[in-house]
Amino acid sequence: MAVIIVLAGLILSTSGYVQKKGNRSRAEAEIAAMSAALESYKADNGIYPRGISISTPPTGMPNYSLAATGTDDLNAIVNGDPNDKRYQDASRYLYEQLSGDADLDLVVNNGNKSYFTFKESQLALIK
Repeated sequence: MAVIIVLAGLILSTSGYVQKKGNRSRAEAEIAAMSAALESYKADNGIYPRGISISTPPTGMPNYSLAATGTDDLNAIVNGDPNDKRYQDASRYLYEQLSGDADLDLVVNNGNKSYFTFKESQLALIK
C-alpha cells in the first residue's frame, strides 16, 4: 500500500512539471513564429512595424477607444500591464500590421499581406 502511495505521489508531482514544460514549449514556439513574422515584415517594408492604430471596431464588436499612442510610446519596462492603454494600442497596431486585418473584423483585408495568423486565444481583447 505504501508503495502505491509513493508511486501516486511521484506521478502527481511529475504531471505538473510536464504541463509547465508543455506550456513553456508552446510559448517559445509562438514567440519564434511571431519573431519570424516580424523579420518577414521587415524584409518587405525595410522597418519593423511602428506607428499608431487608426482602426475603429466593426459593428457588433466590443467597443474600444481609438488609439492615442503608438508603438514608439510603449516602454515594456514601465507599461507591461496588458490593461494599460498604451500596451493595448501598440498591440492592436502590431496585430493589424502582421495579420493584414486593418479593420479588426478577423479577416485579412484585400490588398493586405498576412505575415502571421493569430490564434483565437491570442485575440482576447480584439474579438
